[in-house]
Amino acid sequence: MGILPVLFVIIAIASVLANYNKIAKQRLEDQKKRMEMRASAEPADDRNETIYKKPAETTFAVSKPIERIHLNPAPKCAPGVSVKKMREAVILSEILNKPVSLREK
Repeated sequence: MGILPVLFVIIAIASVLANYNKIAKQRLEDQKKRMEMRASAEPADDRNETIYKKPAETTFAVSKPIERIHLNPAPKCAPGVSVKKMREAVILSEILNKPVSLREK
């Protein structure tokens, strides 16, 4: 019973390898055909010179620079609260954050 699954695995691996080798050979043949077609399409004078041609230069339309809109800054508020009132507010906030039984002033 243990031999049958092992044989199936071996057969599957062998078929994958065979297909891989077949595909690799086909790729090589296709590449050779493409190279021959390119060689026959090029004129004889240009073969010894550069293979790659310089791409045509492209020009891009330059747009106007983006103008930044400067809005008036927000009016600054003068502090209407005195230091004494700020201290009282801080003390009250600390008192109110405590439970009712612990509140003292």
